[in-house]
Amino acid sequence: MKKVLGISIIILTIVACVYFYNFNPEKKEKPFITCMLKETTGYDCPGCGGQRALHYLLHFDFIKALKLNFPIFIVGPLLLFFVIKYSLAPFGIELPEIYISNKTLLISFGILFLYMLIRNIPHYPFILLKS
Repeated sequence: MKKVLGISIIILTIVACVYFYNFNPEKKEKPFITCMLKETTGYDCPGCGGQRALHYLLHFDFIKALKLNFPIFIVGPLLLFFVIKYSLAPFGIELPEIYISNKTLLISFGILFLYMLIRNIPHYPFILLKS
């Protein structure tokens, strides 16, 4: 059962990447997840612009992705590592553990919260962080 779950996660990841590669969230041509915070308050959350940034990352347009959402360059590789690690574990392929202390996690969430506050300040240069 664990092997089926591992294969399913890998397939879903590939399907998601193909979807984001082929369809641009900026063009609103296909359904994409909308940010509930932005929808209700009009403010950008730390993840706003992440879907568009993923699209541009898959097209190797790193500058555009960076402008839309720079945390994806930190969170994305970490998330991809965990997807690969837990998908391959049932097959006996063990990747090294990454230990994240509670202090590091708390600081990371604090930085993301600060990023959210700063990107919503309606004055230059902060408007450059708006998605």
